[in-house]
Amino acid sequence: MKVIAQDYVPVRPFDTKVVTLGIGQRTDVIVKANLPSDSAVFMRSEVSRRCSTANQPLALGAIYYEKADRTKTPKSNPQVIDDSKCGNVSNISSPIPIVL
Repeated sequence: MKVIAQDYVPVRPFDTKVVTLGIGQRTDVIVKANLPSDSAVFMRSEVSRRCSTANQPLALGAIYYEKADRTKTPKSNPQVIDDSKCGNVSNISSPIPIVL
C-alpha cells in the first residue's frame, strides 16, 4: 500500500506493508487491487498483544473483487510483523510533509 497522508497532512508518498497507528491517529493509504477479478481477501487490523491489553485485538474486513464468489470465505494470510519494540515497523514514523 502507498501512504499519502498522516493525520490529514499530505506526505511524500511511500510504499509499506504495515501501518502502525496510535489512538486517534489517521493514515490515508492507497491499496493497489491487482489480483484476478474473482479474488477475495481479508483486510486486517491487529492490535499488538505484546504491546497492549486489548480484549479484542483482531478485526477482519472481507474484500471481494467484482467476480468473486461472495458465498465463500476469503483466503489470505496475515502479514508477519515485528512488534518487539511496540512501535512503527515502517518508515511512517518519519513521514515527509508536502509543503504547498
